[in-house]
This record gives sequence, structure tokens and C-alpha cells, in this order.
Amino acid sequence: MTRIFAIAINTWREAIRDRIYLALLGFAALLILASQVLSPLALGEGTRITRDFGLSGLVLVSLLVTIFVGTGLVQKEIERKTVMTILSKPIGRGEFVLGKYLGLLMTLAVIFIAMTALLLAVLALRGDGFNQPVLLAALLSLGEIVIMTGVAIFFSTCTSPMLSGMMTLAVFVAGHFTADLNAFAEQAASPLLAGLTAALHWIFPNLELFNARNAAAHGVMPEAVRFSLGAGYALLYTAAILLGSIVIFRRREFR
Repeated sequence: MTRIFAIAINTWREAIRDRIYLALLGFAALLILASQVLSPLALGEGTRITRDFGLSGLVLVSLLVTIFVGTGLVQKEIERKTVMTILSKPIGRGEFVLGKYLGLLMTLAVIFIAMTALLLAVLALRGDGFNQPVLLAALLSLGEIVIMTGVAIFFSTCTSPMLSGMMTLAVFVAGHFTADLNAFAEQAASPLLAGLTAALHWIFPNLELFNARNAAAHGVMPEAVRFSLGAGYALLYTAAILLGSIVIFRRREFR
């Protein structure tokens, strides 16, 4: 566990050196722009627009950080040949993958918490007070980030950064349409197509489970049961995809 944590800390430091904190500044600029420019055009719905825009921005900025940083974490070590130096020490390949995942997750968690605090501060300045629905919706969205971090690491172990980024983005989009995949499978005329669609429904993560952003924008609290279901689902799905990442990475040959 100490070795995993050491790799995680090193990964976090690398992300900081890459000026990943600029994502936070970009989010701040977008949030201020939305609250000052879009709100007056919303016919009295300025606060709701700020909530909706801010919560969506939390996830989208985190996804961009995941794609631009996470999808190249493992491949970058391979290209630099530093992975051989690391693995020549008493560090297993599984520990290396887990350390990379935890380091990226730590980076995203820090940025996500800072963005959430910024969103709540902007809402408070607009007279919205301490917005508990927004806070809870943001916390629920963390489950989405936990899963997508695992997805990024998975693709990083088996393909190039560019292709890994594209596939991570594809999983994110598909993960918000798993209910539609299930409905399509039930109505498909071809048994083969129905089976394929049903399989995709189970393979892709159900990211809508963590989406309470629209309700929170209207001041509605997320259901308590979604937190317990979401935590269990995120834990199981992430464990499965990290296990797949470790299996693939253990079979890779470095030259």
C-alpha cells in the first residue's frame, strides 16, 4: 500500500507541474461569464441558469482533465522508458496501475472540490444562500468522476493517448444513454441486434445514476437512496475496470 501511495503522490505532483490548475481558472471564468452575461437574458431565471451551468461545468471540466491528463498517464511512462525503471524496483504492475489511478483521482478531487466551493460562493453572492441541493448534486457527480477516471486509466494501458481520449469520451456519452440502449434492445426486431444492444447496456457505465443536476438547478434535493446506490455502483464498476486494466498491463511487453 505504501508503494501505491508513493506512485499516487508522484502522479499528483506531475499533474500540478503540467499546470492542471488552469482548469480551475477556466471554470471560474466560464462561471462568472455565465452569471454576468447569460443571467440577464434568462427572464428572471438567472440563478437557475447559474446553478445548471455551474453543475454541468463541474463534470465537463473534470472530464476534460481526465481525457487530457489521464489517458496519457501510462503511455507516457512507456514512451519515456521510465516504466522500466519503476518496475525494476519492488513494485508490481498492479501497484503501478492502482497508483496512477489514485494519483489522477486525487488531482481531480482537489479540482472538483475547489470548483464546487467556487460555484457555491458565486451562488451565495447572487443571493442564493447556502444551496444544499447544488452541493449534494455535486457530491453525487463525484461517483461519475470516479468511474470515468478508471475508464481513462483502462484505455491508457492498452492504446495511444489520442485513441484513448476518444474512447473515454465515447464511453462518457454512451454512459448517459444506457437507458435508451435498454429501450432499443427491447424493441429491436433482430434478436442479434437486441442481444448486442443489451450487452452494450450492461458494459457501459450507467452515468445517469449520478446525474441530479437538472433537479438541483430547480432547487430539488437528490433522493437519499441515489447516494447509497451510486456509491456501491461506482465502487463495483471501478473495481472491475481497474482489474481489467491490471490484467492488460501485466501482459504488455516493453521495448
